[in-house]
Amino acid sequence: MARKNAIKLFEDKLVRSVWDDEKEEWFFSIVDVVEILTDSKDPKQYIKKMRSRDEELNLNWGTICTPLQMIGKDGKKREIQSANAQGLFRIIQSIPSKKAEPFKQWLAKVGAERLDQLQDPELSIKQGLEENAQCAHEGGTVAAVARRELESKTGRSVVTPLNAKDYFAARIESKKEQLYLPVRNFILGTGLSFGFSNEKVRVDYKDSYFYIDQLYYHIPSRRNVLLKICRKNLTATEKKEFKEQIEFYNSKNKRENENDAVGMLFIISDKKIEIDYVIPDNIGKTAQELSLPETTEFDSFLQKSLEDLRMN
Repeated sequence: MARKNAIKLFEDKLVRSVWDDEKEEWFFSIVDVVEILTDSKDPKQYIKKMRSRDEELNLNWGTICTPLQMIGKDGKKREIQSANAQGLFRIIQSIPSKKAEPFKQWLAKVGAERLDQLQDPELSIKQGLEENAQCAHEGGTVAAVARRELESKTGRSVVTPLNAKDYFAARIESKKEQLYLPVRNFILGTGLSFGFSNEKVRVDYKDSYFYIDQLYYHIPSRRNVLLKICRKNLTATEKKEFKEQIEFYNSKNKRENENDAVGMLFIISDKKIEIDYVIPDNIGKTAQELSLPETTEFDSFLQKSLEDLRMN
């Protein structure tokens, strides 16, 4: 059963969601929805009280809820209680909230758009690009809202492009998986039109396999970017191997409407972060010729005074 994780936005609030290809429907994180509708600081406790006062809901909770793998707020995959639109409609009945009706309309719109896309693949591509472009354009505001919420709940600072260098330097000895979330926050926070697709993607290769640390989609150039997190720059041999892996990925995974994927190195040392592209020789073009952001844009972005991302 193929499932794809995604993040949906309702009034600038994050809703973790999963698309189930077999059932052809969205499943949404219940705790995210309850938090949005109630503004509760402890949505899990709210859910317990809601179930205790609604006997029918409590009796049917096992059929309404489906535990699905989603990215937790700590960046790790966890089993999250989820429900489809029908299940959420039942849960919403037990929540007195002025946001209930707008949220129901939002749910219906999300479902209708996906059905339209299944019937018309070209529409799926067009809508996906338009939505991602809009998210990228408004990314600074959304990132700020999400950051402030997380900081308020955890009492800890969240990495942004403005504090990234210090953040990564302090975590140079961390395991690679522990860097996934801050690296993702950094890439998306630059506002350079990157959309997050997946992470720790296993690709069977020859008689073995390799992992893609993170997979992004660059909207303007219409290509996937295979990101590798490194402690230092690759040797010539390692870079050649990475290029071969990218070429293999293109031969097996590139869609008809996409351009060739390229690689990106996210190099974390004790003194700096550095970003570099790895472009297979058979493409024969520079990053600029491929309409990709110059690597200097990432570094210069660190210096910008962006009010939405500045630490309070």
